[in-house]
Amino acid sequence: MRTKLIAAIAAIGLAYRCRKEFTPVDKIAHGLSPSLAPIDVHDTMSVSPTGTTTIIARQLGVPITGEGLFLPNGNTNTTWGLSETDMNIMFETDNHEIASVFGDNFRTSDGNNRLDWKSNAMAFSSDRDLRDGMTYSSFVAQGSGIQELIDVDPGETTKIPTAAISIDGRMYIHYMAVLNDWNEPSGTPNDNDEWTLSYGEIAYSDDYGQNWIKSGTKWAATSNFAQAAYLKDANYLYMFGTQHGRHGKVYLARVLQSDVLVKSSYRYYTGNGNSSSTSTTDWSANEADARPVTPNETSEFSVAYSTRYKRYFMMYLSIPRRAIVFRDAKDVTGPWSEEKVIAENVINGQTNWSYAAYFHPWSMGGDDLYFVVSHTNPKWSVFMYHTKIGQKRFNMVSEGDFEEFPSEAIGYQTQWKVPNSVSAAGYNSPTGCKLANSTSSPVEVAVQTIAVKKNTTYKVTAMAKASTTVTGMYFGIRRADGTFDDYAPSLNTNWQKISRNVTTGNNTSVDVRAVLFGAPGVDVTIDNVTMEPL
Repeated sequence: MRTKLIAAIAAIGLAYRCRKEFTPVDKIAHGLSPSLAPIDVHDTMSVSPTGTTTIIARQLGVPITGEGLFLPNGNTNTTWGLSETDMNIMFETDNHEIASVFGDNFRTSDGNNRLDWKSNAMAFSSDRDLRDGMTYSSFVAQGSGIQELIDVDPGETTKIPTAAISIDGRMYIHYMAVLNDWNEPSGTPNDNDEWTLSYGEIAYSDDYGQNWIKSGTKWAATSNFAQAAYLKDANYLYMFGTQHGRHGKVYLARVLQSDVLVKSSYRYYTGNGNSSSTSTTDWSANEADARPVTPNETSEFSVAYSTRYKRYFMMYLSIPRRAIVFRDAKDVTGPWSEEKVIAENVINGQTNWSYAAYFHPWSMGGDDLYFVVSHTNPKWSVFMYHTKIGQKRFNMVSEGDFEEFPSEAIGYQTQWKVPNSVSAAGYNSPTGCKLANSTSSPVEVAVQTIAVKKNTTYKVTAMAKASTTVTGMYFGIRRADGTFDDYAPSLNTNWQKISRNVTTGNNTSVDVRAVLFGAPGVDVTIDNVTMEPL
């Protein structure tokens, strides 16, 4: 359990603020809709939250007076000896139930003292009406309480599940073996977003979760697959991965479903630029060849495939934004869309350190998206959320309109690097990104790093204007190898659209950027920055 978070909330919570309110439970008028007809989402479009995100239910723990949430499982401290839990990964079993795997579980005697710690646990549900949360039908039990699935080895703090799936009657859990009581490694910020691992490993069960065997299939403590998220198709198990803590990028590997425990059979995505996951040239047997599919700081995360939209979904806590964000992609290898905020950290006016967002597998066929999120305040527990989703324009640039925090500084909790710029009136909007230039040297207006495929063409666009006629602003990309693909449009005092088709060369990441050269005394403002595949 992340025992240091409570202290961190008081110190950091004042920096968070709410951008949209959560609908009270009594106004909910939705359910788990039946699977809807598939939609062929055009390449220029994306899937995005379209409605108000709602917290529906407290899934576990002790009821809190006045909280106003459904309690589908009542007081689980009384019934199952489970008062607090860390996170909740869900997957569909071969018996067509939902299995929930939990990390770090406690019973309490008086609401404060933690007793009977279990590093991990599992429950089952067949509940398809999620309007009042998800009801568990049973737990993997030991006596009158929950059973620990995978025991902790000497010298370790805990074994936390990070991914789980069922294939041909066998269940698999990918877990991280945590060291040093969740303490940050030496030399890293004391922000509770780093921890030290011994390794990541797969455990499996052949008796529906009752007994688990450590397989010996491991990834190193510093591997980009030390934490994982699972997804399967007809042939492969896809393993998305990230490093220990919450500052890593997302990588991708795959293995035939018959070879999940054969580490030498895993192939790692290299980003060579072929069109889709069906290509064999994009996959290497060498883990060191793996290249990120998203470049942003990613925490515990989940992935899913929407049969409604024929797109892949990803969700996680964004550390720069301190919010739960959602991304989507046409192919499992990407390109992945911008980060779209799906849930805030301030709920009903109260700071709530939220993390560990996981999709409910049975909401992938409609427009009602259900997912669980873990909270630390006032007690660690798991909560069921709901939102509506629909189509919007596809964009690989996060916060391209600079509108996320209109009353904050332009660089507040953003993926943009804007050390020289300030907020200004945008294009038909309150906020754009303005550089008041005072030097003849090159000065960056705004820069954002994007994960791309090698040798691929993308289109970058923006709206731009200047305080006078100027041809010294360059717009385009800087490749990871230091080369550029940009141009210098002629700007004046009127807003105009600027656009360029750019190629990535032998690179898997680029910086989308606007930079001003040799124009002291000139102001330049940009807005509505986009990047999309051609």
